[in-house]
Amino acid sequence: MKEMFITIFLTLIVVLSAFAGDFRKAEWGMTKEQVKAVEEADRSSRAVGITEDWKGWLLFRTSIRGLETSIWYEFEDEKLVSGSYSFTSVAPERCSEFFDELVETVGKKYGKPKVKNIWKPDPKLSKTWANRSKAVLAGDLRRIAEWSTERTAIKLELYSEKYDETWSKWSEKDSTFERLLHLDLSYYSKEYLERLKPEKEEWIDRIF
Repeated sequence: MKEMFITIFLTLIVVLSAFAGDFRKAEWGMTKEQVKAVEEADRSSRAVGITEDWKGWLLFRTSIRGLETSIWYEFEDEKLVSGSYSFTSVAPERCSEFFDELVETVGKKYGKPKVKNIWKPDPKLSKTWANRSKAVLAGDLRRIAEWSTERTAIKLELYSEKYDETWSKWSEKDSTFERLLHLDLSYYSKEYLERLKPEKEEWIDRIF
């Protein structure tokens, strides 16, 4: 398993290094058509159709050394404001190890992150869980790592939530667990976050 982690994340280092844009090869402010053209030219991903409810988004799927990965692009006023990698086939019982490996991998490009382990509803829960992966799956632990560049705020997050059928189109629930696991690496335009801050302080605080 350790060898698989190394292979996956060495590949991810290459992937992150190959893209010089704000998110992958895209720049903040691009239109949907511009982003589509960038992804189609890359040829390593495939477009996925989404419903009208998600009209402010584009979704692509790719595979990183066999690890199924969703690529999300978010648009506000027809302009790109955020993007994320959602690792959808992570082994639940090893999810915390994947998080740690990913922190190290992303840190090779962006430096040392700010890391937070949030125990809910009580910080004392940290003393009752010897296995962090199981704590995440139980909903008691949310793990976060944050980086920052001149134009972009970056957040890696590992958590689980009660499975909602509205997610069934994008994520499959593991029959072993009652909760849906999320391991997401998200990029946000700082200009977009600053623009939102006066009216959505609570939302911004929840993201960072």
